[in-house]
Amino acid sequence: MKCCSQPSFCTILFASYNRIPTPVRHWLSSVIASVISRLYGSHNLDLNHLNLGLPDTTFFAQEIPFYLILGVLAGLLGILFNKGILESLAINRRLVRLSLPWRIGIAGLVSGLAIALLPAAFRDHAGLREILLAGSANWSFAAIALLVQFILIIFTYGSGAPGGLLVPTLALGAALGYLVGAVEHSLLGMSAATVYAHVGMAAFFSAVSKVPITAVVIVFEMTTDFNLVLPLMIASVVAYLVAEKIDHRSLYDLLLEWKGIHITKEPSTEGLLAQLSAVDVMQRRVETLSSQMSTDEAVQAFSHSHHRNFPVLENGKVVGIVTQKDLVNIASQQLGKDTTISEIMTPEPVTVNPTATLAHVLHILNRYHLSCLPVTEGRKLIGIITRSDIIRVEAEQLSGNSEQIERKSAPSYVVYQTRAPATGKGRLLVPLSHPQTAETLLEMAVAIAKDRNYEIECLQVIIVPSSRIPSETPVQISKSLQLFQRAILLGENSRIPVHTQIRGEQCDFVRYKR
Repeated sequence: MKCCSQPSFCTILFASYNRIPTPVRHWLSSVIASVISRLYGSHNLDLNHLNLGLPDTTFFAQEIPFYLILGVLAGLLGILFNKGILESLAINRRLVRLSLPWRIGIAGLVSGLAIALLPAAFRDHAGLREILLAGSANWSFAAIALLVQFILIIFTYGSGAPGGLLVPTLALGAALGYLVGAVEHSLLGMSAATVYAHVGMAAFFSAVSKVPITAVVIVFEMTTDFNLVLPLMIASVVAYLVAEKIDHRSLYDLLLEWKGIHITKEPSTEGLLAQLSAVDVMQRRVETLSSQMSTDEAVQAFSHSHHRNFPVLENGKVVGIVTQKDLVNIASQQLGKDTTISEIMTPEPVTVNPTATLAHVLHILNRYHLSCLPVTEGRKLIGIITRSDIIRVEAEQLSGNSEQIERKSAPSYVVYQTRAPATGKGRLLVPLSHPQTAETLLEMAVAIAKDRNYEIECLQVIIVPSSRIPSETPVQISKSLQLFQRAILLGENSRIPVHTQIRGEQCDFVRYKR
């Protein structure tokens, strides 16, 4: 793809898109999909055939830049309007030492004098908006309306006079949209300025209140005109994004904060599952199997472990996962004894990053009906997390233990293993670690096993440093193999089955915090 030749731009664009709230991303995706489908599909962007009530409403592809400009201007002007409202309230609180009736009276006097010098249409916000929407004005009328109304609304609201801001913001948006529409009509002559006046109402209200979807719905309900849907979506979302980039708070949020009321909008982040990540509770010591291990050896590994799932590694990287169900299906598939795990495992298993929240981990577990998830960095296995781990953390939270240090039993993993025919009545475990004592232990074990018809299990445990991942730590087993070879020879001479096994094991303290 051509975009990949500029990774810095792609990265910035993707990161910016991810910061957009999910509803707005869906809305933005819908706009882009609709525009592209109409440009290159069976339809075009001339929506006149859909007109249900306003015959002058049109929308063409060439107008998209003008709606983008309208959205940017509405976003900037909306932020300026919000700041002006707060500054007007602050000035009245700090500097004007008058009672509320006096402040309202002065605001009414100044507004009355200003309106008296203007045409009669300026004496009613709703009437002014209707003039702009009906096309009974010109660009100079719209410019004066935008300037005068912008100043008077800020001035009167700061005085404490009772009144809302919905209708005034719609009037300001209509004036701004009319101005942009007048410019477009003079350059291209496609749509009337009244179309932009309708769109401007939604764009300005979206920037002020940070509710793009609500803004579109309000104007659509006023017009019931499907031709306006795409322009409304484009301008409203752009205005929202521009305003959100400058200040994420809406005018109503700012007014509440000015009055000392602070509302937390993200209560879900306080939950334990959203605070903790996979790395905080995962099991760092993981029992794994090699992709070249035979299925018989895998069966033995399952029989000696309480786990029901084993990640499969190849050169230290996760390549699959084997479950008990996979082993049960071996018989039905009629596979030979020399079959390796790589032939029955589930390749490319679902994994999670160590930074994934427990809420995300639980979602993945439920979505794919899993009992555990390998935790990886790239393809490098660093741990495993199960439903039991999440339940344990929640139980600790309910019991009031927000922090604990728990000593985990360190699951070991098979480094080397051989199996002899199982003909005895039981097994005698012989731990081998030192060559000087191994000979004596083996002779005693052979005598006991021969007397009781037992098999011999020779085991050597290699301790892995706590700072290393056991399954990826190289170990030296040459001396161990020599001891095992001696044990096998003694067993053959006495006709006693000898099994050998080398396991890597790590024991460490794991801390997790809330």
